[in-house]
Amino acid sequence: MLRRFKVIALSVGGKNNKVFKSQDIVNENNFSSSVDELVAKGFLKEIEPLKIELTGNIEDEVEVEETATESSLILDELTSSNESENSIDMDDYSKKDIESALKELDIEYKSRESKTFLWNLLMENENAVHVLMSI
Repeated sequence: MLRRFKVIALSVGGKNNKVFKSQDIVNENNFSSSVDELVAKGFLKEIEPLKIELTGNIEDEVEVEETATESSLILDELTSSNESENSIDMDDYSKKDIESALKELDIEYKSRESKTFLWNLLMENENAVHVLMSI
């Protein structure tokens, strides 16, 4: 499983000259250099993995694993440097657009939060891409 990190510096450069801004959520694949070095220098902070209590029901465990894999793939797709016509970037949407998407997905938020915070909150939802594409 890939380790996840939050950008705590104003910005940090990633693979293929991609720039990640403060509060962005990234993973090890977003960088060509050692993420441990970026953590040590104070650019990134590692995010603890989600702790999920297993029920003993194998179907629940498989569903949880599939959902986590799908979420990881969505994050990788959104943060990849491939600038295809389907790529999604926070700068392409206003804070109001992001708030609309959060409302449509019934995700609770406080409107006083920053655009970046709201974006990261939205990107945690597996349906975020579909909702944003419809805006």
